[in-house]
Amino acid sequence: MKKAITSFLLSTIYYLLSTSFAYGQTPLGLSLTPSLFEANIAPGRSVNQVYQLTNLGQGPITLVARVIPFVPGDESGRPTLKPNQQPEWLKYFSLKNSREQLNEPFALGANENRQLILSLEIPYKTASTDLYATLLVTTSLPEDGNQKQNNTAIGVAIGSNLLITVSPSSHPPALVKIEDFAPKAPDYFFRYSDYYFVDNIFPIRFSATAVNVGKYFTKTSGRITINQKEKPVSIQNLIPLNLLAYSSRRLEGSPSGEIVFKPRLTNIGSYQVGLDIRSENSSSRSEITLVLIPVRLLAGLIICLILLITITKISRKSLPRD
Repeated sequence: MKKAITSFLLSTIYYLLSTSFAYGQTPLGLSLTPSLFEANIAPGRSVNQVYQLTNLGQGPITLVARVIPFVPGDESGRPTLKPNQQPEWLKYFSLKNSREQLNEPFALGANENRQLILSLEIPYKTASTDLYATLLVTTSLPEDGNQKQNNTAIGVAIGSNLLITVSPSSHPPALVKIEDFAPKAPDYFFRYSDYYFVDNIFPIRFSATAVNVGKYFTKTSGRITINQKEKPVSIQNLIPLNLLAYSSRRLEGSPSGEIVFKPRLTNIGSYQVGLDIRSENSSSRSEITLVLIPVRLLAGLIICLILLITITKISRKSLPRD
């Protein structure tokens, strides 16, 4: 059973989204709110979070609530669950419900709501650190692994991320920096140092990464500004994100996710591009220079001119002479 549950967690809960499967025609699903819990807690203190759990299916199901550690995953912010890890701090979590307990199955009727009161108690001598985990509620699989043709779920799960900072300070220091800020390779045709030569006809997309080199997670926001002669030409805000300790995230522009500058035909010459990100007690800035040239427009004009001259010469040769 342990191997089956571990495999189930790794394959279906990777994105920490609600996913439901059922055998036959019985619709199954779960709702768990809130989807994210953040807390800054000092050693020796405790905090409770109330979750609302709802069975969206048409039949009763048996569930298990677990707290599972995760680590930072890819640069899109998707974490990697570690169900086989058992750090000491998992003992800090418990459910304060009268009936439901962590790692113990409990029943939830069709369309029934249930409150789960998750408690976190930090021992007094706990060292300052971050704790990353997911409160994961899954169906309790049969011991024999058989899939019965009834209301028994064979793959229903939902999770809520827990971002916990253990520190005596309410605003522990953060250290964030920007790396790899540049236009995307297809959008420029030449680079010299921090100068990028681009065409002013097509949009210019940028890529950049925010790196947290500190030991605590932080929230970042920011913007990208395009200036010519210190006058702003374009300003785009960045989508706020959670940046976990010792991790990196790919920055995204609001609202589409792309960081992009759409120049006009009149935008020609040198432009300064500044990317700023900030958190509660940290900031970082990176700058590059764009040199906008109407390359394709000039190339088109030159081709048209060459064709016009060629056609004129051919026409003159074909005219009858006196």
